[in-house]
Amino acid sequence: MASNLQNKSPLTREFPLEFLQSITNNFSEDRIIGEGGFAVVYKGVLDNGEEIALKKLTHTGTEDTKFADEFNNIVRARHQNIVQYVGYCYHPGRWIEHNQQYVFGHEPTRILCFEYLHGGDLGRHLSAEEQPCGLDWQTCYKIIRGVCAGLKYLHSVDIYHLDLKPANILLDNNMMPKIGDFGISRVLPSSKTITTKPGTLIGTMGFMPPEYIDKQEISSKYDMFSLGAILIQIMAGRKNYCDCGSVPSENFIDLVCEIWRKKVHPAMWSHTWKEVKACIRIALRCLEYDRHKRPTIREVVDELNRIDIEDIVDELDRIDIDISSVRDEVLLLT
Repeated sequence: MASNLQNKSPLTREFPLEFLQSITNNFSEDRIIGEGGFAVVYKGVLDNGEEIALKKLTHTGTEDTKFADEFNNIVRARHQNIVQYVGYCYHPGRWIEHNQQYVFGHEPTRILCFEYLHGGDLGRHLSAEEQPCGLDWQTCYKIIRGVCAGLKYLHSVDIYHLDLKPANILLDNNMMPKIGDFGISRVLPSSKTITTKPGTLIGTMGFMPPEYIDKQEISSKYDMFSLGAILIQIMAGRKNYCDCGSVPSENFIDLVCEIWRKKVHPAMWSHTWKEVKACIRIALRCLEYDRHKRPTIREVVDELNRIDIEDIVDELDRIDIDISSVRDEVLLLT
């Protein structure tokens, strides 16, 4: 079965329901690896040993539209920082017994299959207190860069994620971040702002921008607010994220830099502080109440690229100084 499926493109890779039942022990509770408001996620193992995650939608009725929307978005999103789509299953219904007669019950089973990531989600590494992410800075910076790269790609193909949060950032064995869960994502032109129906807020509180909460407005700056919330929680902890709005920006930047100065080895701090300061400044700009003051994801990635280039230049200068010192010492000895 697995070898036949591997020969198909992800778009056409349809898994039979019976096969997915067999690799999850009929969707048993001990195979559950995650749950949300619209789906349960199970772990399955293909015949060739490949592990996959199966997102099984739990609601009926209008959820057919949700399934189709998510399917259409994920098959378009192919990037190293996006969770890789593997295949799908749509089973229209089944015969059920009712009043001693069999009737066809419209109970469709909808499943989306993805690569399984062993590193879990980013949320497990974050602190609820005034502490930053438990990972070292270089790993945190790698995660920040990867999330920004994935979001830049999504916006370049006009996909708004609309539910960016630590639980939806998954990590592989090398701590490479991948954005997942496109359940409420939308495809919209980057310049367009839409307004949803009043009273229909969908998403996660704490990661929704004020214009969506107050006026149900969705634009590309929705995801930027969510990104800012994620960065603050990585760098300062969840409690400091809740308090950052009441602290002057420069004071908050100094607070975060001091937190990381104590965590980073002194020999590394001379260039690490640039990355820390740049990331916290970006985070605060992303959290601006006025969405027009928030940066675009392209601007964020460009700024991080400039920091990386400066780091390389500084390192080359240091190497040049070291070489010059060695050369001078050699000349003195001759």
